[in-house]
Amino acid sequence: MANKYSKDHKKLIKADLTQEIINVDDGVQIIHKEAFDDAKAVEVTLPNGLVELEDNAFLRAHDLVKMNLPTSLKKIGNGAFQYCSSLKRIELPESLEHLGLSAFYGCNNLDEIIINGSFEWNKNWINYASPFAYMQSIKKFVSNNKNFIVLDEMLFSSDKTILFRCPTNKRTVCLPEELRYISEYAFYNCRYLTKIEIPSNVTYIGNDAFGRCESLREIRLPDALTKINRDTFSLCSELAFVQFPKNLTEIEEDAFSGCWKLEFFQYPENRKETILKMLESSKFDFVVHSPLDYTETAKNLKALLEMEEYGHLKDLLATNCKLLVLGEESISDVNEIIDYLKRTFHINDKDKGSLSIDISLSEAYERDCLTVKKIEQEYKEWIILFSLVDGKINLIVLGDIYDIHIHARNSAKHPIESVQMCLKENAISPISNQMPCMKCGLPSEKLLWADYSAGCEMGGYRGIISFCPHCHEEIQFSESLHYRS
Repeated sequence: MANKYSKDHKKLIKADLTQEIINVDDGVQIIHKEAFDDAKAVEVTLPNGLVELEDNAFLRAHDLVKMNLPTSLKKIGNGAFQYCSSLKRIELPESLEHLGLSAFYGCNNLDEIIINGSFEWNKNWINYASPFAYMQSIKKFVSNNKNFIVLDEMLFSSDKTILFRCPTNKRTVCLPEELRYISEYAFYNCRYLTKIEIPSNVTYIGNDAFGRCESLREIRLPDALTKINRDTFSLCSELAFVQFPKNLTEIEEDAFSGCWKLEFFQYPENRKETILKMLESSKFDFVVHSPLDYTETAKNLKALLEMEEYGHLKDLLATNCKLLVLGEESISDVNEIIDYLKRTFHINDKDKGSLSIDISLSEAYERDCLTVKKIEQEYKEWIILFSLVDGKINLIVLGDIYDIHIHARNSAKHPIESVQMCLKENAISPISNQMPCMKCGLPSEKLLWADYSAGCEMGGYRGIISFCPHCHEEIQFSESLHYRS
């Protein structure tokens, strides 16, 4: 297949999609829409005299690494290089008068853009898709265009009111006070950014502006902001604290999707209930805690099983404790229960180190359970879910809790209704997201909060400390106590 041109030979209609090196003929002025769509080309040479790349001209040219943009080029259409995932560097020519929306969208290996020419930015770059949106590894901008300026390695409009893009390798940023708009994807995939101060006059933050900022721990939104857009903070997996603006009127759907650790909020005066309703309507997954008595019991149970201290296990069990082994049997005698656990989780010398136990949250019942994994001749895994009465374990359910419906249906002894009834005999209430001082009751907004971490030869842990300035009570929450509902 050869390149296909228009009759007057001024337009390339379709490139030879099978060739790795393509030279476009002299005299061609326009590259047609999708001319290189899904081409195998690694290198493309464009002729002097070329004027325009139409929309999606190089769409999905995944292998394209090297190309020249001639000094005659005036227009680059919307999505012209969309998903050119191997492109490393691009230099826009002095002749360029128009740069389309999403021009480099999905160019995930593009790490340097040199901006020449006299073209101006378009208002749709702010709230729709700038040419520099959704690039996962951009590291450097150079601007020789009077309509743009690079400050602290970030690309702004020349008057500093619009931030178009931040390099993804930035760890700290300093935003100018003139800033008013943060465009879509402005900080997308800035994985090392831990904290940012947004100037007080910012009125707009675009969709996915902070998407995949995986190290961002806290955000304080300026009072000038009235709306949090869709996916603004999506997949900010370490985000734990948000201060909401006093003029907030809307939180769009999935604004905080994937923020598994987001649990601490600061609300404007008299607006807590209103903002909570906004969060609920945005489909935010609120963090819940297992009641602390379940957490402490789970820790003790884990330690005793790991150390095989079955003699002390009896102290955790109520005299009328019952064990349900899903699909197998029921055991009501405490000594028989301990003997069953001992037989099941005993580690032989040859199996030493093959047993691992983790504490996790059963989302269905909002309480801690144990996940036990053991490698013998075949891989085995158990879930231990329990109920408490007066601080003692009165019911243990042993099985794969995620397949509880399957196990229960296949067992005449334990229909699903009876298992659920046993687990829900004792109503529990998750600890509130806004935890007060547990000694004097001082509201959480008046406590001092800080991150902490500790390490040792065997590993480490991290979490959050609250300190009460009234009674000097310090409370630590390790990450094992924080869950997604």
